[in-house]
Amino acid sequence: MVQRCCNLTPAELWARSKLSELSMASILAALLLFAELAIAQFVAEPTNFTTKAGHAGINVRYKEVPTGICEQDPNVKSYSGYADVSENEHIFWWFFEARNVDATTAPLTIWINGGPGSSSMIGLFQENGPCGVDVDGNVYNNPYAWNNVSNMIFIDQPTTTGFSYSIPVPGYQDVNTNSLVALPNATCPDYADSSTCGTYNVYNTTLTANSTVAAAPNFYLTLQAFTGAFPQYSSNGVYFATESYGGHYGPIFSRYILEQNELNLAGTAPIDLKAVSVHLPAPIQYQKNPTLASGPDSQGYLFYPEWRV
Repeated sequence: MVQRCCNLTPAELWARSKLSELSMASILAALLLFAELAIAQFVAEPTNFTTKAGHAGINVRYKEVPTGICEQDPNVKSYSGYADVSENEHIFWWFFEARNVDATTAPLTIWINGGPGSSSMIGLFQENGPCGVDVDGNVYNNPYAWNNVSNMIFIDQPTTTGFSYSIPVPGYQDVNTNSLVALPNATCPDYADSSTCGTYNVYNTTLTANSTVAAAPNFYLTLQAFTGAFPQYSSNGVYFATESYGGHYGPIFSRYILEQNELNLAGTAPIDLKAVSVHLPAPIQYQKNPTLASGPDSQGYLFYPEWRV
């Protein structure tokens, strides 16, 4: 299934994704954040970012998110943007400072949803982020948000998941084949279903991951980019939390991070990974914990190298 790129209206992007099904609350909140982009079905790539160099030669492009879009505390900063992990792969992230402790001494917690292919905006708006959206479209504070005590970064990965994008192209969906048909320009033809016309990710399977193992390098590069651009937010260690298919993501990504730490390649910086937390919904996935942690895709590692299932 081809997803629309990050700069399409979020309601359309998520509604047409069979990999990431979000509630209306999440869609409404995302609409608030990206309102300036939601002016047409065909849209240009987002602009007017601040660009900072991160580690590993990876830049981040970002904007400071105004108070009230999600975080309600005017003393807590929030940023969202992209890690440009390759020329045509742009990983979306949304960061929130810790509320009740000094953000420069607080740890950094990473959250990713599972799927595979689920946007981490699910976790942000519906689980542990600083805000939610009620049935009337009003943003409300989450008093139990994890950023009460930790800096938080939510990452949409791999490329083409959620707001992460590759190469934006105009196109429409063929309702008979459920496939993307590219258009020569940003004009919806009469013969197309106008509700499907818009900006999509180009159909190119090499511009996203085709396995959990293949997704690890860009996740790692996103962390290198962010921690290099904002070193003040990870000075007290990094914690990694995920859920559902994260039973695969957690072990594999953690192992990859620690292996890269050992390699200590020029231009990179060690990721001070303190702990990994995998949340699996009851009751079905509880039964699958051993398989998720020790199956062939996780390569036998619940954590590396001390713990092996």
